[in-house]
Amino acid sequence: MTTNTNTIIYNYGTLTNNDNTFANNGIIYTYLGSQTTGIGGTIIPIEPAQQQMFKNNSLHTGRSNFVGPTTAPTLKWSPINISNDIDGDFINSSPAIDASGTIYVGSNNGKLYSINSVDGSQNWFFSAGTNILSSPAISADGTIIYVGSLNGFLYSIRSDNGANYIPPRFLGSANTFSSPTIGIDGTIYISNYNSSSLYAINSDGTLKWSPFLTGGAIVSSPAISADGTIIYVGGTDGKLYAIYSDDGTEYWYYSIIVGTYSSPAVGADGTIYIGNNDGKVYAIDALGNFKWIYSTGDSVYSSPSISADDTIIYVGSNDGHLYAINSDDGSLNWQFPVVGQPALGAIYSSPTIGADGTIYVGCNDGHLYAINSADGSLNWQFPVVGQPALGAIKSSPAIGDDGTLYFTNQLIGGGYLYALH
Repeated sequence: MTTNTNTIIYNYGTLTNNDNTFANNGIIYTYLGSQTTGIGGTIIPIEPAQQQMFKNNSLHTGRSNFVGPTTAPTLKWSPINISNDIDGDFINSSPAIDASGTIYVGSNNGKLYSINSVDGSQNWFFSAGTNILSSPAISADGTIIYVGSLNGFLYSIRSDNGANYIPPRFLGSANTFSSPTIGIDGTIYISNYNSSSLYAINSDGTLKWSPFLTGGAIVSSPAISADGTIIYVGGTDGKLYAIYSDDGTEYWYYSIIVGTYSSPAVGADGTIYIGNNDGKVYAIDALGNFKWIYSTGDSVYSSPSISADDTIIYVGSNDGHLYAINSDDGSLNWQFPVVGQPALGAIYSSPTIGADGTIYVGCNDGHLYAINSADGSLNWQFPVVGQPALGAIKSSPAIGDDGTLYFTNQLIGGGYLYALH
């Protein structure tokens, strides 16, 4: 670290103002050290202005800076069928939003779309050729969009015209379900299903270190510690891994026994929260020690989100409930049962938390729910087009700076992008 009376250059950014904050890769950081001595150099992330990657930030807290619709919403514009050119294609990808309000979302038709948030018109699309289940991530300066595809490539796409910024990086094998996460030094972290590996890619497309090999396929998207030094990812081999970001070596792993599709979230004290296919939610401390387990009634594919005060963990379950779990001891705060038949009520969607604490989550019953975080009561619900069984919402909603709520759904004949305000 280099210091003078006006500027601190920490490992991950440059501090040049008087409030001890700096911005890097979509996250504002507060520096807790002295500007003159450099003593006490702890950094704490603040939420990004927009949802620039899956679960809003590299910690995957799921928190937004903006308040979404508080009462029964209306459509801002007609839902956009962005996969209707191939019958039967759906959308699993969650929207990302850049500083200008432009929306980026992938489709199972193999295309990444750039959408004007004002009227829902299409700016451009990029074709990867095979399904994009991955959710896009946006570089700190907003110029590059990163997304994975089932052909096994990570794409770096220019936000202004949808062209390749650099040649795509092959991730060892086909089937990239994971969404990219951008570290505070600009590194892109993404896992690959078939190669069972976590990749660290520099912004120029080169490998930062040799892929980290796990013991099984990876669906989980990586999360990053607040100081950027540790990468967390779950595997279908039944382990939660902690990996050093500087060289890709293992820090620790925790055996969950059953594999996971859920992605980890990192709390303010460094605790890692992750759902599991065994129907449980796990809390593991920053050193890899067990803290608690909470059991739901079915598999947990949903990824946990964390309240602004770090006291409550929100997560959906395939048993048709959204759970609010106390972060200190894993006890239940409340649970919300979704409407509809149990077979159609599974929650794969990962919750998004509005700035007022409202929880937004999709459900396989074809509804988007807004839940009061204080007591788990229903604020409102919004049904998507088509039969509920065919209108599943598996994506994580995103909130724009004007309070518009964006999400995608699955529907036979095409997947739709919705905008509610």
